[in-house]
Amino acid sequence: MEFQIKQSYSDGCGGWIYFTAKGTETIDKLKKMAIDAMNEDWGKVNPALYFSAPKPARPTIEVAEYAEGKKVKNGIKFKCKWR
Repeated sequence: MEFQIKQSYSDGCGGWIYFTAKGTETIDKLKKMAIDAMNEDWGKVNPALYFSAPKPARPTIEVAEYAEGKKVKNGIKFKCKWR
């Protein structure tokens, strides 16, 4: 299964990242995988590209099951804090 993580930044900006999980994962395991994916994505930010310190996404992320380019209707959805 593929999952989409929706990131929210200030001023209405946002972004998305994706991760894949086996079909037998629990919600707690999926939350841990989403947090790990966010931390990995944040680790790729190059501070030299900013005039001041880069601002991370807001602490709460939305995670939704995703397949064939669309959110799965009645699929797994949850929110969690990544930092």
